[in-house]
Amino acid sequence: MKAISIQKPVRLTKKAIAGVPVQDSHVAGMKLYAGNVHQTLYIRRRVNGSNRDFKVCRWDADMPMERIRSLAQSLSVDIANGKLPGAKNPQGVTFGQAFERYIETRRRGEKAIKPSPDRASAF
Repeated sequence: MKAISIQKPVRLTKKAIAGVPVQDSHVAGMKLYAGNVHQTLYIRRRVNGSNRDFKVCRWDADMPMERIRSLAQSLSVDIANGKLPGAKNPQGVTFGQAFERYIETRRRGEKAIKPSPDRASAF
């Protein structure tokens, strides 16, 4: 026999439903968060031992749910392959490269970057 849970009725207002996630039954971990202005879809995935929410898209009533689910699934595959949204580009400037630029600038006789006046006392 199925257990029945009875909850106290709540008056549904924008404030009452804001921030309450609604979970999708087809894509595991996909939730819709309703804010005061926008509704946003997130997918929850475990990364490095902790759960993180990744933004899939902003809710748009004109966008078909199949499209939203395919976006969530492709994002999930990217996360599983180690491509984290918002992660810094691994091909960015390293400390060594920045130091080489600094030395080259000094050799050419150009002005070095000076610290701001409020941080000058720290040097």
